[in-house]
Formats: sequence, structure tokens, C-alpha cells
Amino acid sequence: MAGPSCHEAWIVPVRCPSSGTPAVPAGMGPWQPWTFAVCSTAVTDLSTTTLSRSFSHGDARSVPRMKWLTHQCMALMGLYALGAPLPALCAGWAGSIAPDALDRRLAGRAFFRQRAFNKLHRGASHWPGWWLLGWAASQAGLLGPLPDSMAGGFALGALSHTLLDLCTTRGIPLLPFGKKRASLRICATGSLAEYAILAMTIIVFWLAMGRNALLPQLQV
Repeated sequence: MAGPSCHEAWIVPVRCPSSGTPAVPAGMGPWQPWTFAVCSTAVTDLSTTTLSRSFSHGDARSVPRMKWLTHQCMALMGLYALGAPLPALCAGWAGSIAPDALDRRLAGRAFFRQRAFNKLHRGASHWPGWWLLGWAASQAGLLGPLPDSMAGGFALGALSHTLLDLCTTRGIPLLPFGKKRASLRICATGSLAEYAILAMTIIVFWLAMGRNALLPQLQV
């Protein structure tokens, strides 16, 4: 029996063993993840502006705009390299901002929302164990009617968010409800260093996956 073709499985080699060409998620041209990334970033920018305005109710200060661009791009690159199908890529993009969105949602129930957000942010929702367990459950088929690829993509997107926040000066909690934190102190959120790292990662990804990973083939 012939072996599976590239990207039929959830996690597969980056390159097709037969041809050596960069692997592309099934049913997706090599440029489509980036078209999706640009469009989704624009939608997120609009939505976070709306959230920031409504979030300031009950507090003199508005909530700071969060830097979701890095989370979105890193998650898409990681899932694309792992051979995620299009539904998993979409779910991973949503998962990449889920921990922050959850903090916003919970803080939105309080009257002094900014104060509540400052207390909640990068707390229990940013403990990577939750999302790692979610991914394991998706691989074991324990999430009922949820498609395994979408559930796994969402969990891995959220997991990547927490690991990226581990690189910031504030870090993430060692335990979900504990006070001790872990931080690699590589960069501060929204700093020039963050965007420099993102740019270098995109370049490395481009070189590793091949030019077609970022640009469409100009063939009729």
C-alpha cells in the first residue's frame, strides 16, 4: 500500500520526501496562508480598536492595545511548517489570541475593567499546561464533535501565545494559580526588539520553506 502523501496527516515532514519541494497544506496554494494573515490582521486591528473603546467604561484609562501581530504570524508559520490543513490554520490563528481574549472577556464583567484586566492578564489563562492538555485531548479524540484538526490547531495556536509571552519581561505563571513566574526576558511587548525578532523569523521561515512559502508561483 502506498504511503500517505504530504500533508495528509496532522503533523508531517516539512518537505515532500519524493520531490524535496516545500510541503503545502492540502487544498491550499502557497500564498493563501499569508493572504489570510493580512486580512485577519486587519480585522483584528479593527476589533481591538472597538474593544479598547468599550473596555474603558468604568475606568479613567482605556485598555492598552495588545500586540497580536506577532502572535498571529508566529502561530501561522508554525502550523504551516507542521503541515496543518486550512481549518487548523484558521483555528490556530484564532487560538493565537485566545489567552488575551479570554482575559479581556473575564475583565469585561467588572465595573473597573482596566483594574480587573491588569490583575487577570497573563495569569491562569497563560499557563501553557491548559493548552497542551487541550492539544493532547484533540489528538486522542476526546473532544466529542469538535474536528480534531481544528481543536488541535486552536490549542497549538494558544500554546504558541503562551510560549511567546514567556520570552517577554513579565513572563507567564509557573502554575495556573500561583504567584511565581517564569520569564526568558528576551524582549518587552511591543518593543522594537519584538518586531526585529518577528522579521528575522519570517526571513528564516522563508529560507527554510522556500520562496514559494511567501509568494505565489507566477505561472499560468
